[in-house]
Amino acid sequence: MGSPLNNRVTAVKPVRDFVLEITFKDGKSFTLDFRSMVESESGWLYDDLKKPEIFQKVKVNGLTIEWPTGLDFCPDGLRYCCEVGRICSDAEIVEAFARLSGGMAG
Repeated sequence: MGSPLNNRVTAVKPVRDFVLEITFKDGKSFTLDFRSMVESESGWLYDDLKKPEIFQKVKVNGLTIEWPTGLDFCPDGLRYCCEVGRICSDAEIVEAFARLSGGMAG
C-alpha cells in the first residue's frame, strides 16, 4: 500500500454508472467499481447514491473522494481497496492495517 502522504486523492472521474477512476498524489490511478457498496448499503448517506446521476457527482475534497450526500472515504482505506481491486469491508481494512503495522486486529 502507498505511503499515507501519497494516499491523498488528486483526481476522480466517473467512468460508468458506479465505476470511478481515482488518481492518488503519487500519480497512480485505479479503476474501482462501487456497485456492490451502493447496492448493499442503505441509509441517508447511501440511498441517493443508487441513482447514477447522483453517484457521478463525486468530487475530491482536498484529501479523498466525497459525494453530495456527505459520504467520504478514509484515503488510506480507499487506497487499500484500489490496490486489491474491490470495495472491502471496514473489518477487512482494519485487519490489513493491523498486519501492516505488525499488530493484531480485533
